[in-house]
Amino acid sequence: MSHELTKKLQAGVAFEDDQKSADAISIYEGIIAYKFQGEDDITEETVKAKEQASYRLAAIFSQLSLFDELIDLTKMILPMYLDLPKSKTAKIIRTLFDQCIKFPGRNRYE
Repeated sequence: MSHELTKKLQAGVAFEDDQKSADAISIYEGIIAYKFQGEDDITEETVKAKEQASYRLAAIFSQLSLFDELIDLTKMILPMYLDLPKSKTAKIIRTLFDQCIKFPGRNRYE
C-alpha cells in the first residue's frame, strides 16, 4: 500500500500544479483518512505520505482562506495519532497550529 499512497500524493501535487484545488483536496483527504491494515503497512513511506498530505492540505486551505476547513483538518488527523510515531504527530500538530495562527484576518495584532 505504501507505493499506492505515494502515487496518490503525486497525483494530488499534479492537481495542485494544474490549479485543480478541489481534486487535490479530495486526494489528500483520502490519504489522511486511509486506515492502516496492520503494523507492516506502517512504513516510513506511508507515514511521509500522510504527513505531506496534511501539510499540503493545510497550505491549500490557507491559500483559499478556508479557515474552518483548516480547523477541521486538525480534527481529521486525530486518528493518525494512533498509528504514527509520536514525534511525527507532534510535528504535524505544531505545523497545523502555526498555519492557524498565521491565518490572515485571524490575528488580533494585525
